[in-house]
Amino acid sequence: MRLDLSKIWKSYGERASQFWALRDVSLTIADAPRIGIIGASGSGKSTLLHLLGFLDTPTRGLILLDGAPVNGLSDRQLSLVRRNRIGFVFQQYYLNESLTALQNVMVPLELARARDRQTTAARVLAQVGLANKLGSYPAELSGGEQQRVAIAR
Repeated sequence: MRLDLSKIWKSYGERASQFWALRDVSLTIADAPRIGIIGASGSGKSTLLHLLGFLDTPTRGLILLDGAPVNGLSDRQLSLVRRNRIGFVFQQYYLNESLTALQNVMVPLELARARDRQTTAARVLAQVGLANKLGSYPAELSGGEQQRVAIAR
């Protein structure tokens, strides 16, 4: 997989209070199983990651995935790209507190209309070492266990 960002600008706010988080950023990531972004607080790391993960769109510039522009893709198309091509571990896990670990992992499977959702979710939770926590709610899990539920999801 190859991601190209070309002359990316990203701003927040309106004209009077406009803040430019990124200015004229160009970057290529090719066949990288993992990347890390480091920088000072407020330097645009989170904004860049949101653009790389197709969670936000640039104010200006072009993003290419394997040579094809993603700027014009629909929300559904972007969701499919995120699900099938990009992995993202958020700082916040965004687990539904009213659902068990198993149910949290089943949510995207239900949205994708996957078969054998419960079996698949249980298998993935077992792969991250949580086979004995399927019925546990997020409040009953440690921070590391919550992170693994989010990764499994």
